[in-house]
Amino acid sequence: DQTGEQDTGLGIFAPAGLVNLNPRHDGYITAKSKKQIRKDRKQVHSTQKKLIKSITGCSNKENQLSVVEKRKFLFVSRLGTNVDCDSLKSYLNQGQVGDYLITQMKNRYPGYHSFKVGVPASLWESVFKPEFWPTGTYINYFWFKRHSGHSSDTQTSFLEKEVGSLSIT
Repeated sequence: DQTGEQDTGLGIFAPAGLVNLNPRHDGYITAKSKKQIRKDRKQVHSTQKKLIKSITGCSNKENQLSVVEKRKFLFVSRLGTNVDCDSLKSYLNQGQVGDYLITQMKNRYPGYHSFKVGVPASLWESVFKPEFWPTGTYINYFWFKRHSGHSSDTQTSFLEKEVGSLSIT
């Protein structure tokens, strides 16, 4: 109906979507609240999102494309003030040689340094172990801040020092 109303069959008109005629109840009208309708819509949207599938390439053909290994990121903290990106790089390469991406972070407290460390996914299991790090070092997953989507350009976090950013191979 163009008015947005639905005929219940009992001479009663109700807003479309709010009425569910149930034949098992001899003409009784089961009304849905607007809150329930919104909940039903969210369930539909979430199932639609699950249907979208992605793929990962697996061709062995020789070509010009190069693929970058996936990285996982660590937050490494409570290191001395004498530790910089280069010294952390040499420490990581002594334990496991790899292509690490290291960014020095700004701290709330001046007594130590903190870093965001990008670790190749193939080395994650060996690097994310307490035995790999010096005693007293704080290690955790690096939690990226979700952006609201209002700004299209990527900005450096106020916690990251641009000077301390270093890609290491």
